[in-house]
Amino acid sequence: MRLEVNRLTIRECLDKLKSGEWQVPKFQREFIWNKNQVFELLLSVFVPRPIGMLTLWVQPQNAPHCPAEPIRLNNNIFKHFNDNPAVMKFVLDGRQRLTTLAIAFGGLKDPDDRYTFSGRWFLNLDANEQDNSPLIVYKKQRETKDVLDSKPACLSRALIPLDEYGNLDFYNQNIHNEEMYPEGTFPSKDIRTQRAERLAKHITTFMDFQVAVAEIPSTITLPEVCDIFDVLNTTGTKVSTFDLIHNFLFSETAGQVELRQIFSNCQDEQESFGLLCEERRPEFFCQAVTACFMSEASPIGRNNSRVSTVKGGDLLNTPLDFYSDFLRNISRIDSYCNDLFRESLGGRFRLRDIPYPVSILLYITLRWRSDRQPETYSYSTDQLNRVFRAFFWRNSLAGRYDQGFLSLFGTDVNNIANSLEKNSKLPEAEWAQMLDGALSETLGNDYGKRDFDDTFKIVTESDVRGALQQSLSLAFHSRMSIDMLDGTSIDRFSNAKNKTVQLHHIFPKQWCKDNSGKHKVLQEATRINSFANLVPMTSGSNNKWKSKSPSTAIQHFELDFDKLKTRFEQLFIDREAFDALKADDPETFWKHRGSLIAQHVTYRQEI
Repeated sequence: MRLEVNRLTIRECLDKLKSGEWQVPKFQREFIWNKNQVFELLLSVFVPRPIGMLTLWVQPQNAPHCPAEPIRLNNNIFKHFNDNPAVMKFVLDGRQRLTTLAIAFGGLKDPDDRYTFSGRWFLNLDANEQDNSPLIVYKKQRETKDVLDSKPACLSRALIPLDEYGNLDFYNQNIHNEEMYPEGTFPSKDIRTQRAERLAKHITTFMDFQVAVAEIPSTITLPEVCDIFDVLNTTGTKVSTFDLIHNFLFSETAGQVELRQIFSNCQDEQESFGLLCEERRPEFFCQAVTACFMSEASPIGRNNSRVSTVKGGDLLNTPLDFYSDFLRNISRIDSYCNDLFRESLGGRFRLRDIPYPVSILLYITLRWRSDRQPETYSYSTDQLNRVFRAFFWRNSLAGRYDQGFLSLFGTDVNNIANSLEKNSKLPEAEWAQMLDGALSETLGNDYGKRDFDDTFKIVTESDVRGALQQSLSLAFHSRMSIDMLDGTSIDRFSNAKNKTVQLHHIFPKQWCKDNSGKHKVLQEATRINSFANLVPMTSGSNNKWKSKSPSTAIQHFELDFDKLKTRFEQLFIDREAFDALKADDPETFWKHRGSLIAQHVTYRQEI
């Protein structure tokens, strides 16, 4: 594939949109940017800063790959043509930015002043960094009527409408023309000169501003487009495989199957699977369907090729009749997820909380496979629970899915399924030994179990980030469900004031800063932010604790280890750790608590 990259001015981009040469495929989502995002992009034009590359998909002459439409804002269409041109290019990445340009410079607006983007955007020639006056100004229709509805009115207020970008030179040429100003509004020469200089600069910046445009050739198919966007880093709203599949299902079932509505219903109706159906990542739903289809006896897709990954192309290749099968079994999927949370993850979590969320599809797939093909795969659910728990924690703690996880998925499913089936009849001790070896072979030498010493060092000396941080947070929340101060159950899903739950510092940051001279260990920020110093706590309890020393907090809140032993042990605080806490001894506390945390995390990797 040859990727053509060109540069066009904003004027040229708007002309392409008006003529219909550039259109948006109908599977794309609507315009969703807010005013702040529009302000930021327009500011980038005049500062100037890059606004990211647009990606277009060239269509075959008179035979586009799918239906498309002009840029629009609700029901208001940005077009100056009647019939589509013979050759069109579809906007795959850049709809939000192009719609913004059409709104600001092209006059695309909502006629109802009650709604966002019903007004006009202006360049403020009196913008001043000293008084923080904005360079870009937005005015609603009612604010412009009889006030900013003519060129003289705009000149007098130093507000130049961006949707008159073709007349910018006119404004610049008439800044010093007294006849162009309403009576009594002609500014001083110094002010006019300053405005003229600024406008001339802004005109040059606007005319010279160029947008990078990449073009994908017409030979690329729809599934290949989705694969491209699996790895393409975009600044706009990317192509949604979920939306494509929604449209396919809706079309082929004459509107009987609305995937978006089903997805929304899952969020409300499915207790466990619903937690994995997040608006920010609807493609996960499609990946779940394709993952289960991969476990079928003959997973031949719509284009007669084998479905073997959970990448974009194979998501589109998954037969639509299998979607119907999957949707009939949503309650079964929900029960799988319930077992997954309870047996493997140790608690209920949202998709965003789970490191490498595609990995949990492995569990759903293997449950689906054993239910659908019991004569071939006779491993028990208990055996799968134990093996998958070890796989999940080893895989996520080692960061194995950092690269290529979409490709590894299919191989992992087959390897684990075959190992389970091959050894399912062995005696317990021999079974555990064989599966442990098979799991190590699947994960590879570079991704072995994290041993106690390694884990201890991580939880006591490291300020971890990324997937490893998610993994350890998961381990924390799976064990700790009681608030440290009042002993009440904490609800990680609550949005109520003072009830939201986060990991907070036991030795507060401010206390550590104030006492760094007394304790050398407090001079190391990584130790202060390590998991040995963190505990799940409601925002209300954290506000009560604030910057108190642990000893002061223990006395103030009347925390007694003997009376509250169960609570503290759940929080990885044993007698020795509590005594160190009571003595304001962070080094001893972190050492004892880190040891308990490391034991817990290490154990979760075992079959």
